[in-house]
Parts: sequence; structure tokens; C-alpha cells
Amino acid sequence: MNSTLRIILVVFCLVWVLLLFYLIRKNKLPIKYSIIWFIPMCSLLLLVLFPNFVSYCVSLLGMVSSTNFVVGIILTILLIITLLLTLIIANLKRKITLLIQEVSILKEKK
Repeated sequence: MNSTLRIILVVFCLVWVLLLFYLIRKNKLPIKYSIIWFIPMCSLLLLVLFPNFVSYCVSLLGMVSSTNFVVGIILTILLIITLLLTLIIANLKRKITLLIQEVSILKEKK
């Protein structure tokens, strides 16, 4: 992995983590949801800081360039985040439906 890509990825991860801390401090993002973002950013930062591991994985998978591997990891992380957020939305939808049903029952009892 060339040094320019490594520097860009380190800066990106650090800015993202600082943004997450800012959002948590301003109470715009709950801590339980921020973990969804912290774990991928920390793992990406570790991959960037230890390029030998990236080179080993690239040779193990038979890829031509380490850049392809990093892009693949980023896409995988984004898919995982999307899945987790979808699960959160589905859970909230279930809770809203239950709340609507309970309110309807209470209104009918009046």
C-alpha cells in the first residue's frame, strides 16, 4: 500500500472518530449506536497502521494490489454497518407498532 493512501486513510479515520466524539458529546448520537461506527474505523486504522498484515492478506487472497483489498474491506464494513442499521430500524418499527397497539387499547378503554 503506498504511503499516500495510508496517510489519507489515517486522516479519514481520525476525522471520523473525532466527529463521532463530537456527536456523542452533543447528545446527537447515543453511545450504543456509535459503537457501530467506532469498531469499523478502529479496524480500518489497524489495517492501515500494519501494512504487512495487508500485504499478507493480499498475497493470501491472490489479489494484484493492496488498494483493491482496502477498498474491499471498506465495502464490507459499509455492508455490515448497513445491516446493523437495518436491524435497528426493524426493531424500532416493531416497538412503534406495539406502542400504537397499546395506545389504541387504552383509548378504547376510555
